[in-house]
Amino acid sequence: MQHPNHPGLVKHTALLTGIVAGIALTFSERAAADDDWYIRAAGGISWIDDDDSADVTDPAGTQNADGSFDTGYTVSLAVGRWFNRNWRADLEWAYRSNDNDEVVLDDGRIADDGNFASSSLSVNGYYHFTDGREIGRISPYLGAGLAWVNEIDIDLEGLGGEYEDLEDDGFGVQVMAGLSYRQSQRLRWDAEVRWLYFDEADLDNAGVKLESVDYNPLTVTLGFSYSF
Repeated sequence: MQHPNHPGLVKHTALLTGIVAGIALTFSERAAADDDWYIRAAGGISWIDDDDSADVTDPAGTQNADGSFDTGYTVSLAVGRWFNRNWRADLEWAYRSNDNDEVVLDDGRIADDGNFASSSLSVNGYYHFTDGREIGRISPYLGAGLAWVNEIDIDLEGLGGEYEDLEDDGFGVQVMAGLSYRQSQRLRWDAEVRWLYFDEADLDNAGVKLESVDYNPLTVTLGFSYSF
């Protein structure tokens, strides 16, 4: 029987202590990194350019349409993940809506109500120029993404029911720039400017078409994220 103070026992005890300490350190690092994933909600203001180059096709034929649109709003929800202190990515759903100021056809008819809206799903990547996970620090960032605009919808109210729910879909790209502030390990705030480039939409419903209308909205949002 070996004495309790035998060098072999001391050696094995030290080894066991080191293993336990290593496991504890691994779990503590994992706990500190439990904020890798996040959910984000945001809302803000949306602008789209007026357009005098669109065409309307209906039983009367094809004619030019001159559209102007009011300032609107946007809301979004996202789930994402930090990969390190500078890079993150997310999957996002966004909705944008701008009321029609008026859409004037060449024959004098006017749609002075309705809205121009879209819903999209996008995959986005972001780069933070400083440590985006440091508490109490403002971090500027840039981002880019690919968006599937699964529905662009315009209602030309005032012209008849067949001029409502004109729809299109397709892919677009977007770029973002913002400032992020990490309030705590879990809570982060950001202010962001975003431009979605869809190019021209061709919307139709029941034989009525609104073609070659630009849809490239610019949004400014305030968002918050909760990490877990």
